[in-house]
Amino acid sequence: MPIYSRRNLYPGVNAHLNSFLQTSGNWAIFHSPYSVGISRALDQAMPRQYFGYVTRTFQSGDSTFDDVGEPMIMAIAVYEFELGVVFGQLAAWIELILPDTKLSPLNLHQYKIRRSELLQTGVTVVEVDYLSEAPSLFVDKTDTTYSISVTHAGTTTIYPFGVIDPIPQINIPLLQNDVITFDLAAIYNETFLSLRVFTQLVDYAQDPVNFDRYTPADQAKIHALLDEIRHTNPKTSE
Repeated sequence: MPIYSRRNLYPGVNAHLNSFLQTSGNWAIFHSPYSVGISRALDQAMPRQYFGYVTRTFQSGDSTFDDVGEPMIMAIAVYEFELGVVFGQLAAWIELILPDTKLSPLNLHQYKIRRSELLQTGVTVVEVDYLSEAPSLFVDKTDTTYSISVTHAGTTTIYPFGVIDPIPQINIPLLQNDVITFDLAAIYNETFLSLRVFTQLVDYAQDPVNFDRYTPADQAKIHALLDEIRHTNPKTSE
């Protein structure tokens, strides 16, 4: 019997949904609403002189679209508000790493060039890597499944976390001495809950697709979590 839940039953990134989206080429259906959620949450978390703004990513591959209804792949820019102008100084830039960026050497090379150009302007760059099927851009793949990187003023802080770990809170430096602590986990769970299609894609009675691509240690952790979920056998929640 299938086991579905409207809520994300993983402590952090949902490996079932994550594996399917990476394999099926449908990453955009998660990327776009998650990006919008991040922008909205930033607006509440930041001092009043800043605002978050969704804009086109500078990653290659999936960054353009022509068909009506095709989700736009976005990044989040944080600006200082300037009276009469609105868009003042750019303070931070947040990228949710795309499968096409990690899997294409050309796209990855172009991404690194644009990233370097942005960092040279003094902007804080936040990179969120939830992609389990390719080596991490920031840390040894054997040490972690997922990672978040925050680079500011020449210093990079890495937040690695495992396949059943909660998504960590991160510190994002803005302008002057302004720093915010930001909760990406809450936005992830809200995004999962917001679209019913995610419930339909995640059957906890089955292993994630491409389960063999996880390390043996990660496979064991996922199976332990699934055993617990299957024991309680939750009904689909509304």
